[in-house]
Amino acid sequence: MDIRPKISAHQPGQYLIDLGQEKQAVIGEQEITIWDMRLQEAPRLKYLTTDPAAIQKPRPDLRVEINPDLTKQQLFALHNKVAEVTAWWPIESDARPWEALFNKFITMVLYEGNQPVGIAHAIPPNENNEVELKYIGLIAKRIGQGYGEYFASFRMATLTKMFPDSDIILGTTSFDISPAKQKLALEFHQKMGFAVEGEPLVKTIMDTTQFYQTDFVKTRNAINYREAFHLKL
Repeated sequence: MDIRPKISAHQPGQYLIDLGQEKQAVIGEQEITIWDMRLQEAPRLKYLTTDPAAIQKPRPDLRVEINPDLTKQQLFALHNKVAEVTAWWPIESDARPWEALFNKFITMVLYEGNQPVGIAHAIPPNENNEVELKYIGLIAKRIGQGYGEYFASFRMATLTKMFPDSDIILGTTSFDISPAKQKLALEFHQKMGFAVEGEPLVKTIMDTTQFYQTDFVKTRNAINYREAFHLKL
């Protein structure tokens, strides 16, 4: 059931998404806000002296693999399963050529036993000596159970050791979740040691939340995720 969404103009403010298999969806636009955040010095120094293996886990069978040997199918399946919560654009679409985006990433995957339940990426230092975090999230059923804090602590302890002289930055946006949950996301990043820098950026983009709410896409994501990792869910 793998698909490669194609995007074309439908009418002003709308886009036609061709999902293949005679499936289509029309999505609109929405205004989003983007906050730039930077890891502060005191938390950075704390993470630098933290052993990732010693970080307390909410359950013993959790583990993080760095640059795991994922197939293209597995990468797509996990990314898009998490994207049902975050509304990232599907990486196999013509809007996001996956090789150009993902080949440069340091990828971390959170596993519960043999089931991948979270993913995060980091871009190695840029010309400003900044490591940027991208595409961070958990599957819906594992949110609110302490997994996010463990995964974030592991990421930061690992990245500060890999790049001890670099700043760590990220951007959090309002397009993927409700205003109430966005407030929680900002508070979570602040709890993990980040602070907002400058004024937020406001712009208009395609409303990808509408894409993930289509029954066909929900069904496709569930099947691809289960089959890619041989899961019985």
